[in-house]
Amino acid sequence: MPNNGKVSSFQITLIRHGQTVQNSLGIVQGHMDTQLNNIGIEQAQLLASKIAIDDYQLVYSSDLARAFDTARQLVCGTKNGFTCEMIRIDQRLRERSLGSCDGKKLKVFLDQCSAANKHPDDFTPEGGQTLNELQIDVVDFIQNRILPDAVNVMKQSNNGCEIKILIVSHGITIREFIKHLRSFGDNKSWPSSDHVAFTHSPPNTSASVFRVHIDTTSEQISTVECICLHDLSHLEGDLYHDTLNFKRKFLV
Repeated sequence: MPNNGKVSSFQITLIRHGQTVQNSLGIVQGHMDTQLNNIGIEQAQLLASKIAIDDYQLVYSSDLARAFDTARQLVCGTKNGFTCEMIRIDQRLRERSLGSCDGKKLKVFLDQCSAANKHPDDFTPEGGQTLNELQIDVVDFIQNRILPDAVNVMKQSNNGCEIKILIVSHGITIREFIKHLRSFGDNKSWPSSDHVAFTHSPPNTSASVFRVHIDTTSEQISTVECICLHDLSHLEGDLYHDTLNFKRKFLV
């Protein structure tokens, strides 16, 4: 992308919601409004103790409870005056709906994909959302929500510090968000396209951080640096290993 103007930047941190009972049972959630379980609450609280939420100027969340409650754990007790009412809710951050497979075991969906001889990304159960429809929502959110809000905050900021944006969302949505940001990648900071971040959902409460450079003349994205992908350093011991590995047992 040509860049003839002044470039400024902001950081985006993408967080997947904490674990739910449905996660632990290998159940597809999609647009189901499920709650965090005790492990999910603990994951979010441990992340809150590390993430320095006071450094963030904007916080967004999916409207689904498992994401919003994760965001609420992250902003509780902040010193900069953040309240739950200041979390910006957006339905475009929802998980992909798998229609008739929402509420069923993941294996049911995968068996339907196999029967149709299609990759899961290319198969849409009855009443579900196509991956392309989800991608349209993600791009629309970035272009028409994140960019205008970020530019507005940067214009109002007088301290010269890079602003930070926190987004709490869902597995496939975050994967597609990351893939879109990579399309602006500087190539030096990004892993190859077969990296797990571009092929699988991130672990619960994992953090992925990016620096988004914008051309302030056009107010559009110029390049995006990848700072980290799927970081789980807020978790330790069994909780770390269980969070990283639990999904595998549902795919057999």
